[in-house]
Amino acid sequence: ATSIGPCSSTSNRGIIRVTESHSSPFSRTVLHVERQERHATYNRPLADAEDAARLRQIEASLDEICALARSDVPRGRFAERLLHSAVRAASAVGGALWEMTGDGIPAATRACNLEKLRLESDKDVEAEHLRLVASIFTSSRAACISPHATTDLVEFAANPTDYILICQPIRYVDGPAAVLELFLAPDAASRDERAAVEVADSLAELATEFYLRDALRRDESSGRDLVEFETLIRRIYEAPGIDETARAIVNQGRRFLACDRVSIVLCMGGRFTVESVSGAELLNLRSNAVRRLADLTEAALNSF
Repeated sequence: ATSIGPCSSTSNRGIIRVTESHSSPFSRTVLHVERQERHATYNRPLADAEDAARLRQIEASLDEICALARSDVPRGRFAERLLHSAVRAASAVGGALWEMTGDGIPAATRACNLEKLRLESDKDVEAEHLRLVASIFTSSRAACISPHATTDLVEFAANPTDYILICQPIRYVDGPAAVLELFLAPDAASRDERAAVEVADSLAELATEFYLRDALRRDESSGRDLVEFETLIRRIYEAPGIDETARAIVNQGRRFLACDRVSIVLCMGGRFTVESVSGAELLNLRSNAVRRLADLTEAALNSF
Protein backbone atom coordinates (compact mmCIF):
# COMPACT_ATOMS: atom_id res chain seq x y z
CA ALA A 1 0.00 0.00 0.00
CA THR A 2 1.20 3.47 -0.80
CA SER A 3 0.17 6.60 1.10
CA ILE A 4 0.02 9.82 -0.83
CA GLY A 5 0.19 13.15 0.96
CA PRO A 6 -2.39 15.91 1.14
CA CYS A 7 -4.05 16.82 -2.13
CA SER A 8 -4.48 20.19 -3.76
CA SER A 9 -7.69 21.49 -2.21
CA THR A 10 -9.05 24.55 -0.51
CA SER A 11 -10.82 22.43 2.09
CA ASN A 12 -7.66 21.31 3.95
CA ARG A 13 -9.68 18.44 5.38
CA GLY A 14 -8.31 15.16 4.15
CA ILE A 15 -5.48 12.84 3.19
CA ILE A 16 -5.94 10.52 0.26
CA ARG A 17 -4.77 6.97 0.77
CA VAL A 18 -4.35 4.89 -2.39
CA THR A 19 -4.18 1.11 -2.21
CA GLU A 20 -2.99 -0.96 -5.15
CA SER A 21 -4.66 -4.32 -5.72
CA HIS A 22 -4.11 -6.84 -8.52
CA SER A 23 -6.41 -9.53 -7.20
CA SER A 24 -9.12 -8.91 -9.77
CA PRO A 25 -9.22 -10.89 -13.00
CA PHE A 26 -8.82 -7.62 -14.86
CA SER A 27 -5.31 -7.16 -13.37
CA ARG A 28 -5.95 -3.45 -13.16
CA THR A 29 -4.88 -1.02 -10.47
CA VAL A 30 -7.73 -0.26 -8.14
CA LEU A 31 -7.84 2.99 -6.26
CA HIS A 32 -9.56 2.95 -2.90
CA VAL A 33 -10.12 6.35 -1.43
CA GLU A 34 -10.73 6.92 2.22
CA ARG A 35 -10.75 10.15 4.11
CA GLN A 36 -8.72 10.86 7.27
CA GLU A 37 -8.92 13.97 9.41
CA ARG A 38 -5.84 16.18 9.38
CA HIS A 39 -4.83 19.61 10.60
CA ALA A 40 -1.83 20.40 8.43
CA THR A 41 -2.25 22.94 5.65
CA TYR A 42 -1.13 21.98 2.17
CA ASN A 43 0.85 24.73 0.46
CA ARG A 44 1.84 23.32 -2.93
CA PRO A 45 3.13 26.19 -5.09
CA LEU A 46 0.96 26.87 -8.12
CA ALA A 47 2.59 25.68 -11.31
CA ASP A 48 1.11 28.30 -13.58
CA ALA A 49 -1.79 30.63 -14.21
CA GLU A 50 -4.00 27.69 -15.20
CA ASP A 51 -3.60 26.19 -11.72
CA ALA A 52 -4.45 29.54 -10.16
CA ALA A 53 -7.60 29.83 -12.28
CA ARG A 54 -8.69 26.33 -11.35
CA LEU A 55 -8.12 27.03 -7.67
CA ARG A 56 -10.33 30.11 -7.91
CA GLN A 57 -12.98 28.01 -9.64
CA ILE A 58 -12.88 25.43 -6.84
CA GLU A 59 -13.13 28.16 -4.22
CA ALA A 60 -16.11 29.71 -6.01
CA SER A 61 -17.90 26.36 -6.21
CA LEU A 62 -17.34 25.63 -2.53
CA ASP A 63 -18.49 29.12 -1.55
CA GLU A 64 -21.66 28.77 -3.64
CA ILE A 65 -22.64 25.39 -2.18
CA CYS A 66 -21.73 26.53 1.34
CA ALA A 67 -24.13 29.47 1.01
CA LEU A 68 -26.88 27.26 -0.46
CA ALA A 69 -26.44 24.64 2.27
CA ARG A 70 -27.35 27.26 4.88
CA SER A 71 -30.28 28.72 2.97
CA ASP A 72 -33.91 27.70 2.52
CA VAL A 73 -33.46 26.80 -1.16
CA PRO A 74 -35.68 23.88 -2.31
CA ARG A 75 -34.10 20.44 -2.23
CA GLY A 76 -34.27 19.96 -6.00
CA ARG A 77 -32.60 23.29 -6.69
CA PHE A 78 -29.81 22.49 -4.23
CA ALA A 79 -29.21 19.08 -5.83
CA GLU A 80 -28.97 20.65 -9.28
CA ARG A 81 -26.45 23.30 -8.20
CA LEU A 82 -24.45 20.75 -6.18
CA LEU A 83 -23.97 18.46 -9.18
CA HIS A 84 -23.07 21.18 -11.67
CA SER A 85 -20.65 22.79 -9.20
CA ALA A 86 -18.98 19.43 -8.60
CA VAL A 87 -18.61 18.69 -12.31
CA ARG A 88 -17.19 22.14 -12.97
CA ALA A 89 -14.81 22.25 -10.00
CA ALA A 90 -13.53 18.70 -10.59
CA SER A 91 -13.11 19.25 -14.35
CA ALA A 92 -15.20 16.12 -14.84
CA VAL A 93 -16.68 14.87 -18.11
CA GLY A 94 -20.06 14.38 -16.45
CA GLY A 95 -21.75 13.39 -13.24
CA ALA A 96 -24.90 12.24 -11.49
CA LEU A 97 -26.59 12.54 -8.14
CA TRP A 98 -28.16 9.27 -7.09
CA GLU A 99 -30.90 8.61 -4.54
CA MET A 100 -32.26 5.26 -3.43
CA THR A 101 -35.83 4.48 -4.45
CA GLY A 102 -38.37 2.65 -2.33
CA ASP A 103 -37.65 -0.67 -4.08
CA GLY A 104 -33.92 -0.45 -3.30
CA ILE A 105 -32.74 0.57 -6.79
CA PRO A 106 -30.63 3.72 -7.22
CA ALA A 107 -32.10 6.41 -9.47
CA ALA A 108 -30.23 9.38 -10.95
CA THR A 109 -32.36 12.30 -9.74
CA ARG A 110 -29.93 14.78 -11.33
CA ALA A 111 -27.54 14.20 -14.24
CA CYS A 112 -24.97 16.21 -16.16
CA ASN A 113 -23.77 15.09 -19.62
CA LEU A 114 -24.70 11.46 -18.99
CA GLU A 115 -26.22 11.20 -22.45
CA LYS A 116 -22.78 11.88 -23.94
CA LEU A 117 -21.29 8.98 -21.96
CA ARG A 118 -23.80 6.59 -23.57
CA LEU A 119 -24.03 4.27 -20.57
CA GLU A 120 -27.53 3.15 -21.55
CA SER A 121 -26.40 1.91 -24.95
CA ASP A 122 -25.09 -1.30 -23.36
CA LYS A 123 -27.52 -2.99 -20.97
CA ASP A 124 -24.76 -5.02 -19.30
CA VAL A 125 -22.73 -1.87 -18.64
CA GLU A 126 -25.82 -0.09 -17.32
CA ALA A 127 -26.68 -2.98 -14.96
CA GLU A 128 -23.12 -3.28 -13.63
CA HIS A 129 -22.94 0.47 -13.13
CA LEU A 130 -26.17 0.44 -11.11
CA ARG A 131 -24.77 -2.38 -8.98
CA LEU A 132 -21.68 -0.30 -8.28
CA VAL A 133 -23.75 2.71 -7.19
CA ALA A 134 -25.95 0.48 -5.01
CA SER A 135 -22.81 -0.89 -3.36
CA ILE A 136 -21.72 2.63 -2.45
CA PHE A 137 -25.06 3.12 -0.70
CA THR A 138 -24.62 -0.19 1.13
CA SER A 139 -21.02 0.35 2.23
CA SER A 140 -21.28 4.12 2.78
CA ARG A 141 -17.65 4.34 1.63
CA ALA A 142 -16.15 6.67 -0.95
CA ALA A 143 -14.35 5.11 -3.89
CA CYS A 144 -12.25 6.21 -6.85
CA ILE A 145 -12.10 3.40 -9.38
CA SER A 146 -10.08 3.13 -12.56
CA PRO A 147 -11.78 2.20 -15.85
CA HIS A 148 -12.87 -1.47 -15.98
CA ALA A 149 -11.45 -2.16 -12.50
CA THR A 150 -13.04 -3.94 -9.56
CA THR A 151 -12.82 -3.10 -5.89
CA ASP A 152 -13.45 -5.16 -2.78
CA LEU A 153 -14.37 -2.04 -0.81
CA VAL A 154 -17.79 -2.06 -2.38
CA GLU A 155 -18.76 -5.73 -2.55
CA PHE A 156 -16.51 -6.51 -5.52
CA ALA A 157 -18.51 -4.25 -7.77
CA ALA A 158 -16.77 -3.17 -10.96
CA ASN A 159 -16.46 0.04 -12.91
CA PRO A 160 -17.73 -1.05 -16.33
CA THR A 161 -17.11 2.32 -18.00
CA ASP A 162 -14.18 3.84 -19.88
CA TYR A 163 -13.95 6.64 -17.31
CA ILE A 164 -12.44 7.09 -13.87
CA LEU A 165 -15.35 7.02 -11.41
CA ILE A 166 -15.43 9.01 -8.19
CA CYS A 167 -18.31 7.93 -5.96
CA GLN A 168 -18.85 9.99 -2.83
CA PRO A 169 -21.71 9.17 -0.44
CA ILE A 170 -23.52 12.12 1.09
CA ARG A 171 -23.90 10.83 4.62
CA TYR A 172 -27.04 11.19 6.67
CA VAL A 173 -28.23 10.03 10.09
CA ASP A 174 -29.04 6.43 9.16
CA GLY A 175 -26.97 6.05 5.97
CA PRO A 176 -26.27 7.90 2.74
CA ALA A 177 -28.95 10.35 1.65
CA ALA A 178 -27.46 10.33 -1.85
CA VAL A 179 -24.33 9.46 -3.81
CA LEU A 180 -22.41 12.05 -5.80
CA GLU A 181 -20.75 10.45 -8.82
CA LEU A 182 -18.21 12.11 -11.11
CA PHE A 183 -16.82 10.80 -14.40
CA LEU A 184 -13.23 11.81 -15.10
CA ALA A 185 -11.43 11.37 -18.40
CA PRO A 186 -9.42 8.11 -18.43
CA ASP A 187 -6.20 10.02 -19.11
CA ALA A 188 -6.68 12.49 -16.24
CA ALA A 189 -3.45 13.28 -14.39
CA SER A 190 -3.11 11.72 -10.94
CA ARG A 191 -2.87 15.19 -9.41
CA ASP A 192 -6.17 16.20 -11.03
CA GLU A 193 -7.71 12.93 -9.91
CA ARG A 194 -6.75 13.51 -6.30
CA ALA A 195 -7.99 17.10 -6.43
CA ALA A 196 -11.34 15.89 -7.80
CA VAL A 197 -11.65 13.45 -4.91
CA GLU A 198 -11.05 16.28 -2.43
CA VAL A 199 -13.64 18.45 -4.18
CA ALA A 200 -16.24 15.67 -4.03
CA ASP A 201 -15.48 15.06 -0.35
CA SER A 202 -15.80 18.73 0.59
CA LEU A 203 -19.02 19.20 -1.36
CA ALA A 204 -20.49 16.04 0.19
CA GLU A 205 -19.86 17.45 3.67
CA LEU A 206 -21.70 20.64 2.75
CA ALA A 207 -24.53 18.58 1.23
CA THR A 208 -24.85 16.60 4.47
CA GLU A 209 -25.33 19.89 6.32
CA PHE A 210 -28.05 20.89 3.86
CA TYR A 211 -29.94 17.58 4.14
CA LEU A 212 -29.90 17.77 7.94
CA ARG A 213 -31.21 21.34 7.87
CA ASP A 214 -33.84 20.39 5.29
CA ALA A 215 -35.06 17.50 7.45
CA LEU A 216 -35.34 19.84 10.43
CA ARG A 217 -37.36 22.34 8.37
CA ARG A 218 -39.68 19.56 7.21
CA ASP A 219 -40.24 18.41 10.79
CA GLU A 220 -41.06 21.96 11.88
CA SER A 221 -43.43 22.39 8.92
CA SER A 222 -45.18 19.11 9.73
CA GLY A 223 -45.59 20.27 13.32
CA ARG A 224 -47.22 23.52 12.19
CA ASP A 225 -49.55 21.65 9.81
CA LEU A 226 -50.64 19.35 12.65
CA VAL A 227 -51.46 22.30 14.90
CA GLU A 228 -53.47 23.99 12.13
CA PHE A 229 -55.33 20.78 11.35
CA GLU A 230 -56.24 20.31 15.01
CA THR A 231 -57.52 23.90 15.00
CA LEU A 232 -59.69 23.12 11.95
CA ILE A 233 -61.18 20.04 13.62
CA ARG A 234 -61.95 22.04 16.73
CA ARG A 235 -63.74 24.75 14.70
CA ILE A 236 -65.81 22.13 12.88
CA TYR A 237 -66.96 20.50 16.12
CA GLU A 238 -67.65 23.86 17.78
CA ALA A 239 -69.83 25.10 14.88
CA PRO A 240 -73.41 25.61 16.12
CA GLY A 241 -75.20 24.36 13.00
CA ILE A 242 -74.96 22.72 9.59
CA ASP A 243 -74.37 26.00 7.74
CA GLU A 244 -71.46 27.02 9.99
CA THR A 245 -69.97 23.52 9.91
CA ALA A 246 -70.07 23.42 6.12
CA ARG A 247 -68.45 26.85 5.80
CA ALA A 248 -65.65 25.84 8.19
CA ILE A 249 -64.93 22.68 6.19
CA VAL A 250 -64.84 24.30 2.75
CA ASN A 251 -62.95 27.48 3.71
CA GLN A 252 -60.46 26.13 6.25
CA GLY A 253 -60.04 22.66 4.75
CA ARG A 254 -59.16 23.83 1.23
CA ARG A 255 -55.43 24.18 1.93
CA PHE A 256 -55.25 20.70 3.46
CA LEU A 257 -56.87 19.22 0.35
CA ALA A 258 -54.47 21.17 -1.91
CA CYS A 259 -57.19 22.34 -4.31
CA ASP A 260 -58.58 25.65 -5.56
CA ARG A 261 -62.19 25.22 -4.47
CA VAL A 262 -64.13 22.94 -2.11
CA SER A 263 -67.91 22.43 -2.19
CA ILE A 264 -70.31 20.48 0.02
CA VAL A 265 -73.43 18.98 -1.52
CA LEU A 266 -76.11 17.45 0.69
CA CYS A 267 -78.45 14.66 -0.34
CA MET A 268 -81.74 14.78 1.56
CA GLY A 269 -84.77 12.79 0.45
CA GLY A 270 -83.13 11.94 -2.86
CA ARG A 271 -82.60 15.61 -3.68
CA PHE A 272 -79.08 17.06 -4.08
CA THR A 273 -78.50 20.57 -2.77
CA VAL A 274 -75.29 22.62 -2.73
CA GLU A 275 -74.78 23.59 0.90
CA SER A 276 -71.54 25.59 0.78
CA VAL A 277 -68.73 26.65 -1.59
CA SER A 278 -65.37 27.95 -0.44
CA GLY A 279 -64.97 31.69 -0.85
CA ALA A 280 -68.71 32.30 -1.21
CA GLU A 281 -70.66 33.62 1.79
CA LEU A 282 -74.04 33.55 0.00
CA LEU A 283 -75.24 31.07 -2.64
CA ASN A 284 -77.91 31.58 -5.27
CA LEU A 285 -79.38 28.10 -5.39
CA ARG A 286 -81.20 28.96 -8.62
CA SER A 287 -78.03 29.92 -10.51
CA ASN A 288 -77.04 27.71 -13.41
CA ALA A 289 -73.56 26.96 -11.96
CA VAL A 290 -74.94 25.83 -8.59
CA ARG A 291 -77.62 23.63 -10.17
CA ARG A 292 -75.10 22.01 -12.52
CA LEU A 293 -72.80 21.32 -9.57
CA ALA A 294 -75.64 19.50 -7.80
CA ASP A 295 -76.44 17.54 -10.98
CA LEU A 296 -72.76 16.62 -11.39
CA THR A 297 -72.61 15.33 -7.81
CA GLU A 298 -75.74 13.23 -8.31
CA ALA A 299 -74.38 11.75 -11.56
CA ALA A 300 -71.05 10.96 -9.90
CA LEU A 301 -72.70 9.14 -6.97
CA ASN A 302 -75.06 7.22 -9.24
CA SER A 303 -72.10 5.98 -11.30
CA PHE A 304 -70.80 3.85 -8.43
